[in-house]
Amino acid sequence: MISIDYTLLIQIANFLVLLLILNIILYRPIRNILSRRKEEIHAFETTIRDFQDRFSEDAKKSAKRPLTGIDFCAILTVCRWRKQRR
Repeated sequence: MISIDYTLLIQIANFLVLLLILNIILYRPIRNILSRRKEEIHAFETTIRDFQDRFSEDAKKSAKRPLTGIDFCAILTVCRWRKQRR
């Protein structure tokens, strides 16, 4: 049978201390990494959107073909290369 006494309070306190330690050591750094990654992805999406707008305007002006998937890969490669140079 389960009895409720002071050991239950000790177990609850141990659990709360464990949650605090895990939050400081594990969860907070992971959340920071994920938020930085999300910001980086947003910056890439903005850069790609800008390139896409600029090149689609140029394509309309010069009556060239629309951008293909290969063009987007090239743009993304250039963005990554520029980011690495910073």
